[in-house]
Formats: sequence, C-alpha cells, structure tokens
Amino acid sequence: MGENKSMTDISSLSEPAVRLIEKISNAVGVLYEPTRIVRLAAAEAHADLIKFNSRRQLSQLEQRAVSSFLQRETVKQENIESITGFALDTMSADATPEELDDTWLAYFFRQCELIKNKDMQKVWGQILAREAEGDSAFSLRTISALALMNHSDAEMFSRFCQFVALIDGNPELLIFDVNDKFYRDAGVNFGETIHLQSIGLVTYSDTGYTLNVTKHVVRDDFYQEDFLYTLSYFDQNLSLRYPLIEDGILRRDEILLSTGQVNLTEVGRELFYICSARPKDGFVGYYEKWLKKEDIGLVLNI
Repeated sequence: MGENKSMTDISSLSEPAVRLIEKISNAVGVLYEPTRIVRLAAAEAHADLIKFNSRRQLSQLEQRAVSSFLQRETVKQENIESITGFALDTMSADATPEELDDTWLAYFFRQCELIKNKDMQKVWGQILAREAEGDSAFSLRTISALALMNHSDAEMFSRFCQFVALIDGNPELLIFDVNDKFYRDAGVNFGETIHLQSIGLVTYSDTGYTLNVTKHVVRDDFYQEDFLYTLSYFDQNLSLRYPLIEDGILRRDEILLSTGQVNLTEVGRELFYICSARPKDGFVGYYEKWLKKEDIGLVLNI
C-alpha cells in the first residue's frame, strides 16, 4: 500500500480521524498542516540547516552527521504516518481517540517508529485503531513485545492462533500435542512453540494445562444424564457433553477442561485479537475425536 489517500488531505477525513491526528500531534509532534502532511525532518529541519550553514560553514563530518540525522528522522516520520494511515483505514466511526492516554501514545510511537514492513505496520495500525475505539487495552508490555517481533514471528503466531477457542470469553489455545501430525501439517511444532515462548507469547508444558469449568456447566435439556459446557471456536459454538454416573451425581467432583500443551500469555491474549487468524479446516473433527478418547462428547450448535 502506498501513501494512504486519507493521509494527504485532512479535509476529507471523518471527525474521529481528525481527532486521532490531533491527539497524535499533541503527543509526538505535528503530523499535518490544514491540507498536507508536514514532513518536519525533510523540510523544517533542512531549512534550519541552511540558515545555520550560512552563518558557520560546517565541516564535512558535521554535514554527514546532520544528513544522517535528517535521513533517520525522515524514515521515522514516514513510518509514523504510514501506521497512522492504517489506523485511519480501520478505525470505526464511533471511536473516541481523544481519550487515548498521552503516555501510552508516546510510548506506542517510540516503539514502532522504525517499523518499515508494511504488513507489520498494518498490525501496529490495528492496535492503534482498537485502542482508539476503546475495544481493547493493549499494555505497554504488549507494545514492547510487538516491537521485537518481525513479520516471520507474526505469521508463526497466526498459525498457532488457528487453534484458539474462546473459553469463558478468554482466548485459549487447544494444542494437545505439538508433535502430532495434524498440528505439524498446520505449521505448528515444538521448535516454533519454544520460539514463541522465548518472545513471551506462549508458555509450554509437556503435561498440559487445564481449566476448572465446574461452575459454568449446565444440565442438558434433552439428555438429562449429561452436563454441557459451551465454548466458541471462531464463529462456531461447540458444546462439550460431560456424562454423569447415576442419580444425577457427577462422575467427578470437578469438571476440568484440558486446553493442551501450549498456553497463551497475557501478551499473547492481547495480540490474538489483531492477528487475523482463521479457523483450521478439519480441527472440529480432530477435536471431537480427541474428546471421545476422554469420554467427552461434542455437539456442534447450528
């Protein structure tokens, strides 16, 4: 994507977009004059250099140092504008960017000002848009982690997120064996698990993780001998059927839901919402077979 159309003429922007630009301008420096982008590094700073050089001749070393500085600042400015453009493209009409925290915003742009990759700029833009919309609260820790990620890391994380389900409203990975062919064919393996753990997005346990869902199960209206627990896998609601023994007594004192060997960290949970993952074909069938081995049934709610 080249320079966003929305970044060239402020008069064509929506009111929330204008408020976002004003908020950014106050936090990190002027982005715009009324109808055009102000490139401080390439324009104003260069003009100041000419004035200074007319009063005192710079040495070649000083000229190279200033030129290098201007070049770096120009790149930073272009990156900031591009990321802002992506945010403007995706931000909703009811966003409230004026409520963005100045400290958070300044830290955000310090971390992303060197990001040149367009795909990664889009990710940063999505975070800025969601923060402006008030839909999410991305911590400074998450911003720091994202700054250390490259495009390959982001793609790897998205592959893992093919197996995320919402359990009690929280994203949870359902990867039961990182060495299983089903996961390996989907681009998930032990080595990548350890890499994502090293950059703070997941944790790994050979014995696996479980969640206590006892308080959230309900009696099945049709099969009174069963309890149901419902989770969401992208746009599908899956009901897990836990059997009882007899006389309405639960088989276990507690109902535990296994979530597998890989767990999202808080940073990973926040980044899940902007990773654009898609459901993995065949996973529901795979999950059903895995549950059957645990004597748990699965019902796909249409």
